[in-house]
Amino acid sequence: MEELRDQRTLLVAAAGNNASATPFWPAAYATLPGWEDSVLSIGALRSDGEFGACFSNHGGWVRAYAPGERLTSALTGFGTPVPYVYQHSTYDDCRFGFTYPCTCQYPPHNGVLSEPGEAPAKPDQVMFEGHAQWSGTSFATPVVAGLVASRMTAHKETDPRAAGRQLLAANTEYAEVRGAHVPALLPPTWRPVPVAPSEGGS
Repeated sequence: MEELRDQRTLLVAAAGNNASATPFWPAAYATLPGWEDSVLSIGALRSDGEFGACFSNHGGWVRAYAPGERLTSALTGFGTPVPYVYQHSTYDDCRFGFTYPCTCQYPPHNGVLSEPGEAPAKPDQVMFEGHAQWSGTSFATPVVAGLVASRMTAHKETDPRAAGRQLLAANTEYAEVRGAHVPALLPPTWRPVPVAPSEGGS
């Protein structure tokens, strides 16, 4: 991290997917004295862009949020089709206490790293070709990295840290995360998907 800081590199870092306010590293460097310009920590928004995703870490150490639910992206691998083995099971009730169809509920799958007794010996596998839908702060993060790079290109900016600061300063969109209004970095081509509340939710 010290070398990264000294090289004037900007690290756009995922905030993590534990639905927790506990600092997650290296993203939490973003608010430490002397590191503010070096790290841009990113949480995930749900598919409507109005609220934080149920799984996203949060707190004052998360600098901004970007779309991070059910994003279509390539599935890496060498075979065709590529097998994807689920690590975690989905739940009948959202373990994060949210009132919309969280990705911890849908689509239903069994995984090997779930709570003891909940997962079968063999996890579900799905065969993918080309693209799949993904959720996580790791998918919100490259959205922001792309916005930083796009700003550098459009404004002929050679300093990624300056571009990151400018991106945050120019942002006019906000979302709600755990009662706090936070910067929402939304790509111009991104389109929100409405979120229906779960049964009994609000």
